[in-house]
Parts: sequence; C-alpha cells; structure tokens
Amino acid sequence: MHVRIRVPGKPDTTVPVVSKLTKIEQFRRLVKEKLNVDPRLQCLLYGGKLLEDGYTFHDYNIKLNDVIQLMIRPGNDKEDQKAAVIDKSKVIACNTDQEETIPYEDAKSSLYLVGDLVDIRDSEDGAWVEGKIVRIVLDPKIKSEEESQPDHKEGNLLFKVQCDDDEEDSDLYCKVKEIRPRACKEIDVMDLKTGQVVMINHNPNEPNEKGHWYDFKIDEVQKNRNKYKLVGTIYLGKDAIPQDDTTAPIHDKIFAIEEAVPVNERTDEYKTLTKEPPPKRSQALKCRKCRDDKEVSCKECGCFLCAGKESPNEILLCDECDRGYHMSCLSPAVTEVPAGDWYCPSCRRDPNEVVAPGAAKQRKKQTSKSGRDWGRGMACVGKTKTCAMPANHFGPIPGVEVGMCWRYRIQVSESGVHRPPVSGIHGRDVHGAYSIVLSGGYEDDYDAGFEFTYCGSGGRDLSGNRRTAAHSTHQTLTRENRALARNCAVEPVCEDGGDAGEDWRNGRPVRVVRAYKMMRHFPEFAPSEGFRYDGIYKVVKYYPEVGLSGFRVWKYLLRRDDPSPAPWEPGAKQYAIVYPDGFLEAEAQKKALKLKTAGDKKKKRPLKPSTSSSPEASPEPLTKKRKVDEETQGKPAKSPGVKIPAMFLKSPKLKKAENINSLSPAERDAIKADTLNYKLWEECVEVYEKKGRKEFVEHVTQQFLCIICQEVAAGPVTTACLHNFCLTCLKLAFKSNESQQCPSCRHGLADMTLAKNDHLTHALRTVLPGYDVGKK
Repeated sequence: MHVRIRVPGKPDTTVPVVSKLTKIEQFRRLVKEKLNVDPRLQCLLYGGKLLEDGYTFHDYNIKLNDVIQLMIRPGNDKEDQKAAVIDKSKVIACNTDQEETIPYEDAKSSLYLVGDLVDIRDSEDGAWVEGKIVRIVLDPKIKSEEESQPDHKEGNLLFKVQCDDDEEDSDLYCKVKEIRPRACKEIDVMDLKTGQVVMINHNPNEPNEKGHWYDFKIDEVQKNRNKYKLVGTIYLGKDAIPQDDTTAPIHDKIFAIEEAVPVNERTDEYKTLTKEPPPKRSQALKCRKCRDDKEVSCKECGCFLCAGKESPNEILLCDECDRGYHMSCLSPAVTEVPAGDWYCPSCRRDPNEVVAPGAAKQRKKQTSKSGRDWGRGMACVGKTKTCAMPANHFGPIPGVEVGMCWRYRIQVSESGVHRPPVSGIHGRDVHGAYSIVLSGGYEDDYDAGFEFTYCGSGGRDLSGNRRTAAHSTHQTLTRENRALARNCAVEPVCEDGGDAGEDWRNGRPVRVVRAYKMMRHFPEFAPSEGFRYDGIYKVVKYYPEVGLSGFRVWKYLLRRDDPSPAPWEPGAKQYAIVYPDGFLEAEAQKKALKLKTAGDKKKKRPLKPSTSSSPEASPEPLTKKRKVDEETQGKPAKSPGVKIPAMFLKSPKLKKAENINSLSPAERDAIKADTLNYKLWEECVEVYEKKGRKEFVEHVTQQFLCIICQEVAAGPVTTACLHNFCLTCLKLAFKSNESQQCPSCRHGLADMTLAKNDHLTHALRTVLPGYDVGKK
C-alpha cells in the first residue's frame, strides 16, 4: 500500500508502505529518506490525531492513499534539538517569571497621552477593537542613546492599552503602528468615493451577519433595490494582508479613519473627543441562536440542561464539546470548580473503551443474518462494505478485473467501481466523471462494443418517486452532464460541444459498467445477468442533438482504451457472478419454504364423498361448477347505443374484468365505451388484476396524464396518434407551434378538429370522481 505526505506549501509526496502493520517509527525513517527531515523533528497528524511511536497504521485506521500531515518542528542543529526536549512546563514558568520581572520605564509620546481613546488592531484577525491608553513606556528591547532624554521616537515606545470588552486589567502592550485614534466620524453611503479607505463591519465567514471592524478600500459601490454592497480590498490579519475582489454588504455604520494629531497641536474640541467615549460600536454575535438576547433562554450560550443564563460564574465549560452546565444542575451537583480538565456527562469516557492513545477502537461491522428478501429494494438496503479507494479516484480500482460481474447494483457500489446506487453517472461538474453505467435507459443510446454513444442525464420528470419517465424537457450541460464533458481532452467545456479528434486518449479515464438490461437492445455485448465491469473508456466527443423524443439530448461518444481484452473477445477471462453474502442460502430457504407450503395445501384439500357403497373406494377431489347462460356465454355486456369493435370484444383481459367485484357495471360500461383508448384501459385492468384497486387508480392517472400540464387530462382530446391532452392545453400548444404537431410524438395534426372525447371524460369521471372539478 501507499500513503501521501502533505507539507504546507509543497505538493503531496507518495510514500510506499509495506502493510498496515508498519509501525510509526519505521514510517518516520521512510519520511526521512523521501523528504530529508530528521525523525525527531517530525510531527505527523492524521484525522486530527498525533501519531505516536509504538503503534501501527492499523491502530490509527490509516488506509490506502490516505493523507498524513507533516509539520516540521523548528530547529535543525543539535542545540535546538536539545532545547526541544526540555519540559514544557519549565519553559512556560521561565517565560512567566521573565515577563513579571521586565522593568518598564515610563515615557512620553508626541502623538498620544494617557487616557486617549484609541482603536487597537487585534493580533489574530487584524480587526480594530475599542480601547484606552493607560500607560506609555519605553520598549525594553530597544537600547539607544536617546533613552536618557525626556522625549523619544515613537518607534521606541510601547502603549499599554485596556480593551473596553475586558473587565479585568490587561497587560497588553502595543506599538504605535498597532493603535490609532478611535473612529467616531460616520460617512454616508452616498458620500463614498472610489479609492477611499474606510472602516466597515464585516464577517469574513458569514458576510450577511455582523462581524468585526476592518479597513476597506473601495473599488465600487453596488446598489440592489434598497441595499448597498461594497466591492474592493479588505485588510485581514496582523500584517493587514490585502484581500482583493471582496464583496461586503453594508449592514452597519461606515466610519472614517482618524489620523493622530500631535499633542502640541490639539484643540479643546479635539481633547474633548479623545476623552469622552462615543456610542459603543456593534460587535459580532456570540450566539446566533438567541442573537445575544439576555432575556431568551438558550442552551447554546447558557446552561445546556436548564437553558438559563443566570449566575454565569457558576457555569462549567466542558473541555471537549465546550457546552456550559450550571454546577447545581449536574447530577450529582458540583460544589467546587474542578482543578483539572472537566468533561460533561455526554463526553465523559470509560477508560475500558480506550485501546491506545490517539487510536480509535476497531470494531467489525455487524451484518444481519435475518432472512432478507434479496429480490426487492436492493438499492436501499445499505452498504455492508466500503471501498478503500477515495471517491474521487480516476481509473481502475485495484483488485477489480475486467469481466467481473455482480448480481446487484449495490454490490457495484460497494466495490467502488460505480458508487451511486441509482444514478447512471458518478462525477462532479468541477472535476469530471469517474464512472458510468450503460443500461439502455434512453432510446438514443447505441452500443457497438468498443465504442458506444451514451446519453446524458436529465430531461425527465421523476417526481412522485418514479425511476423512469418520458422526456418532457431539454437536457442541460450541468452537474453530471458537465462532469462527463470534462473527461474529453478539449478545454474549456463549451455549450456547443467538443471533439478531441486524434487526442482522445489524453482525456480522463471513465470506468464503464454494462447492465443486464442492455440484453433487449444489444445482446452481443451485454451480460446475461447482473452488472459487469468492462474496463476503461475515454470520451472522444460530446455534442447536443435533438433526440427521438423531440427534445435536446446531450450525447457522448466513448471509445475503449484498456489493455485487458473485452469480456466478449476470445481469450478474455471469465468470472463467476458474485452474489451478496447470504443470498444463495436465503434463496434456498425460500424455495424449501415454498415447496413445504405447496405440500401443506395438498394435504388440506377437501375430498369429495365417494358414490360407491364401499368405504374403501378412493375419494375424488371436489370441483366447483358454475352455471352459465348458454345465450350469453362468452359475450360481454353491451350498454345501449355503444358500438364495440371486434378487436375490443376479443380482449381476454376485459372479459375477465367483467367478473371483478370492485369494478362496478357503470365503470365497466364507461371503460368499454372509450374505444379509442381500449389498449390503455386494457393495461389498467391488467394492473388491477395483479395488484388491486389502489394500483389500478394510480396507473389510470399515469396513463391519461397530459404531458403539457402534468395532470390528468381535463376535457380530454384524443388525437389521431392516440395521445390524450387537455383541450385548453392543446389549443395553447397549437398557438405556439404553427405546424400543429402532437406534443408527444410530433405527428401532424393540422387537419384534426379539436373536439372533446366524451367517452373518455365519462370513464375518467367514473373511475376518478371529481378529478376535474374547478378545471376548465
């Protein structure tokens, strides 16, 4: 197997590993050979865990082609290596003592005075925070000849500031470039100018929410109705790194940036402004659920048990999930604040469940041994296996040979050859397509073995949990269709199509699976059962074309580019079909149960009493006879004034329908009267015989659906090509289409008189009472 090593700022490096039993210390030596990094300076991270020596890849569940992050500790010489092993607690203690003993000497500044209201740049995200200068000192790190003089350069000074949000005194010392006079002058959005630098409220993660205050250089002011947006450059981070092409919606005040006025040039008005605090600026929400409303109970920012916000000093924060709990709400109640780490009841772990530090406990996935019905719903049973390869892997799957065949589609998904259990194309529009399934679902598909024409997805109304339907709209070059187009060796993806020509082999590989459903279209290349992997194909060209349905269809020509022989070629390897675990046993049990049930029915069959006087005479089975009127035998009932064609009289399904109790005489007469649609009614009656009344009604609604409005035809018109539409829908279609063609099959209807089919109207109203109420 192999894994990838990722170093920030560098491309990934592939490192081969013997097996999952490779230890971490052995892997460190491999990393040293590849990247020349000393093992003592390697910090390896996987899945948020620090990899420690003494454990294996299996302990951390590291799989094939997984990414391991490498962070290099600072220092390459021996002194730095020795310093790296010093106890961390001692280093912290030394730093703390050093900070406490730093001698600060008071000084004076020519720009600021103690007590001035200023804005301080945050050291993490670069936002400006409101504060106040409480002390001015000399920087102890800078030693110059001017230290003995009363005035010093501003660069040699440190300003101790107190943030308004900090309740306790802070030891925050800032340089002169990290502070500026507090912004208090508002600017109207109509007065903004291009190139102007202002201070705005912005949230980089959620632009529509309030955030912190940043410097912003305006390139453009956009107006959408009553809302304004600024487009320009925002400055983020401690070093004020510019981020170009930033769009910032205006949902707060806009402030001008104030320049520092020297102390000897200040006026009385300016002194008043620098001493009296202006209204406090808005800040980012701490809790988006309650919007920082103190009167609203909230489990996010209050107690997770009682949702109360009272007594914040008594709320304990979990060191794992960061939720808060009142000490009195816990069971048992906590009386004192814990000295070390504290975990809430849901995050508290049982030590017996821990296998190793940083390693998750491995458990084998349990599979049910119950009698599953393998013949139904296999797309929804859920996966019992997972492929180790990443989902965005192009090319063959290791261990899967050309010609391997699986019984069900879900097994193909488990193998990783084609992951979606239903969709025919697996891919992403920004990356490309990884695999497709060729099942002949579209009438425009054509298969010639070594190359085939594949139709894209979409264009069908699959509402109502339907898997298949007729084309009702044009296909678009989006989602899966665009993903498959990206595999063609033509850049960029174009709405007019593309042809790679002789460079078709340079395109991205596509794994192709043929389904048994292709047997009815192209039997010479399709498997007789299940789903077969046929190797790697490349997209030669893609183009839009009007299909047989009359709507635009995206077509793709794919050609085989695999070194292994095709399954239908002589000399190709033949593989036995793979069944799910337990499938054959379940089928055997089902067959045995069926035979047993049939035998029990024979034993329980009633016997006809013998006419012989001898009690030992063999009994005869009891048969049920039915009286039939000789005059009406085999003839369906006729309703007055209805002429039934000879072909309709010969329909065995409708003859059998006469004896169905759920179909009333009125329904039978209404159905037989609609002679133009007798084939559709024949199919509906067949559905009723097999599945019952509910499925019969649903099938009627689908058979007599107007494809224009997608509802059961109201005031239906039966065309010469035997399609049914609403009268009003068909009239509108003729107005927009001067050629007057059938919207379903494009048959010419110019000579047709638009008249309602009263027999169909009566039949639909009888089967579906009130379906057209309120429709014109």
